[in-house]
Amino acid sequence: GARLARELSLDRQEREHIEGLLRLKPDDLAARHRKMELIYDEYVTGPVTPDPDPQGDVLLRELQFFLPSSHHPLGEEVAVEDWLRSALIHARRREFIEHASDLGDAAKLRPTDLDILCRYGMSLERLLGRNGDETDREIRAKLQALHANAEWVIRNKRKADFLDDDGAQTWTELFQSLQH
Repeated sequence: GARLARELSLDRQEREHIEGLLRLKPDDLAARHRKMELIYDEYVTGPVTPDPDPQGDVLLRELQFFLPSSHHPLGEEVAVEDWLRSALIHARRREFIEHASDLGDAAKLRPTDLDILCRYGMSLERLLGRNGDETDREIRAKLQALHANAEWVIRNKRKADFLDDDGAQTWTELFQSLQH
């Protein structure tokens, strides 16, 4: 039933079927994760509200169930998406340190993904000037390392024809703007 509801984009019915499945098989990690994805999709399409954020709390607890381990039970690609989900929840809640940390974890898993690297860099920039000079020095060091990695990725993606000259130039300029 859940599979058919998913194919028909009937999220509420899919969630009901998954909840029934989880009552029968509470250890089904794929079903538990899919339920979390459905709740997340509902959450991100809803309005951003000030504290409290009970739906965000539920999602973060579920994400933490899957993310703290060194090996995500559903694979690395799912782990990257979960770190990005967690980052978005933290950004909506204006928890910028946690937001940057989540993006950093996603970047560790996908160190050649220029979009993730750029989002991580922008999140680090947002932290500058908030917690003193020592923290700013650490953030600037992370930004420099990120910039060096991005240059390497851009250069190699250009050599492999994954980026054309315009794309390489655009990414280069974007990462250079993070250095200021």
